[in-house]
Parts: sequence; C-alpha cells; structure tokens
Amino acid sequence: MHRRVVPRRKFPVPLRYVGLAALVLLLCRGVVRADNSITAPDRNGTTGLYPSLELDAGGNPVIAYYRSDSGNLKIMHCNDPNCAGDDESIESVDATGTVGINPALKLDRFGYPVVSYYDNTNGDLKVLHCNDPDCSGGDDSITSPVTVGDVGFYSDLFVDVIHHPNIAFYDTTNDLIKFMRCNDDDCAGANETITAVGVEAQFVTMAPDSSGFPVIAWRNTNPIFDTLWIIHCDDFDCTSHSDETPDPGFGTGLFPSMVLDDFGNPVVSYKALSFADLTILHCNDPDCDGAAESITTPIPTGSTGAWSSVKLDSLGNAVVSYYDESDDTLGILRCNDPDCAGSGDTIAMPDTAAADVGLYTSLELDEEGNPVVAYYNATHGNLKLLHCDTPDCLPRPLLIAAGVAEGGLSVTRIYEVE
Repeated sequence: MHRRVVPRRKFPVPLRYVGLAALVLLLCRGVVRADNSITAPDRNGTTGLYPSLELDAGGNPVIAYYRSDSGNLKIMHCNDPNCAGDDESIESVDATGTVGINPALKLDRFGYPVVSYYDNTNGDLKVLHCNDPDCSGGDDSITSPVTVGDVGFYSDLFVDVIHHPNIAFYDTTNDLIKFMRCNDDDCAGANETITAVGVEAQFVTMAPDSSGFPVIAWRNTNPIFDTLWIIHCDDFDCTSHSDETPDPGFGTGLFPSMVLDDFGNPVVSYKALSFADLTILHCNDPDCDGAAESITTPIPTGSTGAWSSVKLDSLGNAVVSYYDESDDTLGILRCNDPDCAGSGDTIAMPDTAAADVGLYTSLELDEEGNPVVAYYNATHGNLKLLHCDTPDCLPRPLLIAAGVAEGGLSVTRIYEVE
C-alpha cells in the first residue's frame, strides 16, 4: 500500500497536553466516502423510457417517463434523494391511448409537475399540469393545445415568470420546429401563440435567456445541412430571431442538450455522427454568431454522446451524462474548464451491473454539485436512478489523520492512501 503525504495543516499544542511519547495519537477518521447510489425505483413492466428529471425543493427526484408495454405516461416523485425507499409515489396520469413518448418535465412555483409529451394515438402535443406534487389528485389538467397535423413527437419546455408553459415542438406534418407560448397556466385557452421558427428538425432543446426570450437548438435533418441549428428569439413569442449553425460540419447536432452560461451564451452537448464523438459547443456570444465558438470532443475514444444531458457546475464547467455506445453503458463527463478544452476532465462509468444500460439520460446536479441521473436499463427494461456521492462520480481514497509529537509540538499529518 502506497502512502502519499498531501498538504497538511499544523496545530501547535504544548507538549504537556499531548504527553511525552513520540507517537501520541493515531486517528483513523473521515474514511472512504460512501459509494454512488444506484436504484431501480420502478420495475413494474417495461418502463422508464425517455425519462425527464427535475429535483424538488428537498432534492428529491421528480421524473416523467414512458411505460412502453402499457403505452402511458408516468410520474414518479421520490420521497428521498436516492429514490431508495421502495415506496415512491408513482402515478399513471395519462393512459388514454398510447401517450407519453418523449416527455419534458419542469416544476411550477409550487413544485407541481408540468409536462409536454406526445400522444401517439392521435398525433397530438399534450400538456399535463398536475395540481399537487405527486400528480395524485385525479383531476390534473391535461390539454391538447395543438391538434392540427402530427405534432409534438419532440418537445421541450420551460415555465415563464408569469407561470405559463413555453413549449418548443416538432410539427411532423409540415416538417417545422414551432414555438408555443401558452396564455394560461394549463395551455387551456385554445388561442395560444404559435410561431414557426425552423425547418426539417429532429431533437429539440430549449432554455430561456435572462429576459425570458427562448433559445432553441435542434438537429436540422436536411441532407444538405444535417447539422446543429440554434435560434435566439428577440421577443417572448419568437416572432423574430437570430438563426445560426455554429458547428456546420456534416452530421452534427444529434441528441442535443442545452443550457446557458452566466452570460447567456449557449452550452450544448451533442453527438457528431461523422466522428461518433460526444461534442461540447460553448458559444462566445448569446446568438452563437461569432467565428470563434469553442467546439471540443473531450472523450478521445469510442462511440459516445448519444442521449446526452448537460448542466453547469458552480464554476460554469459542463457536467454531461451520455450513453457510451462502444460499451453500452452510462457515462459521466465532468469538465475542468468552461470549454472542456483542458486535459484534466474526468470520465466515469458508474453503472456496470447490466449489459446495456444508460439510454435516454436526464441529468441534474444536487446542492453539492453531485450528479443525479435518470436513465433506462435496456437489459432489464426498467427505470434507473444514479445519485453520485462525489462531483465526478469517482470514488475518493482513504484518508488517515495521524497526530504525532515533533519538536515539542503536536502535528497532524493527513495521508492519502491509494
């Protein structure tokens, strides 16, 4: 066993207080941190596809997901941060036909779930607004604000400052990305504002800027372009907007996930098909219209980056969950600079219990900056939840504190055991 002395703090204490022996104290304390928590909180049927995760005010996960064998939308509200109690609240809130594919979940000001999702039976975009944190009241609001054509297979949403849902979605019939700003809390007014903002789309991710104006990213599937597109709306209804392709390489923009940094500049994780790599774009302006955006591929080997989800830590560095197709497993990337351009990024593969696990990831960070990830176990057909015990999901070494008398003083040495 190798011991490496790391920087230490000295606490001078008169020798009479520690005794005359050369070795006066041995403290084994603060030992190895607990392992990451990995649970399967819903194992009933083939369930857990396309999860969308938020954390409530207590740090407990709230997850919207699809159960494929019964074809319905489910909402889970865990009663602990690890979903480990085996008595989580699980509700089938919409079981009318085949519904619930690709849900997007946010919590309103009361912590009640708001979800956009796809009605496969009718080809409609649907919006759920629960009237309690568990969606257990039985009289939750479920509306279909857009019913013309086949719409809503891909969607994302946020709830604005006046508590109305704002939803970006794909119109399959017209091959358009559209933005809808609801005029009430439930999207029930039948006269929502809907604007076409882009064409030939797949996968949608959205975030509001500091003014509440939408920023929307998607993959343009036109065979001439086949690339990531980003628009930045100039108003609440997105009646005008910028339109940029910051990574014009062919086959970029698959499975995008976007957040905005403290300056309102987009940070997007996605897969580049041509290189089979997880890619991180960090724009240097809110519209991504410069010529020097940072584009990096921080994982050097394998086919990575499917179903990515990105958040920023307290330093503005990206933390990304993704599916590693080379190993059929969940991956966690933690960058050590805002552009993921350094050499000290960490990569963890914390769940190796199944042959194929880690699809459809959805990531949040807890109050300590530790990743919480909902994802799908394809081997067993169930929902899984990872709650890391460290910011990089990697184990920490054993620490030993030893107090020894040196030259009339008590000195505490901290050893890191590798």
